[in-house]
Amino acid sequence: MKSKIYYTIKKTFLKTNQSVVMNNSLGEVLELENQETVELMVETLNSNTDSNCKYSIIKRGTHLA
Repeated sequence: MKSKIYYTIKKTFLKTNQSVVMNNSLGEVLELENQETVELMVETLNSNTDSNCKYSIIKRGTHLA
């Protein structure tokens, strides 16, 4: 079995310390395969947030047959 790495983005509300995972606008968890892309997205989201939130990367592995 091969293992494939996926990245998701977590948004944490600093005031309440509650977190949510970003979706792909279809109600499914957003899963990205490219580490550079997700790092750039998180950097951009953190620099543009005005709602006292912090974005971070969750690294996940999925087994493929």
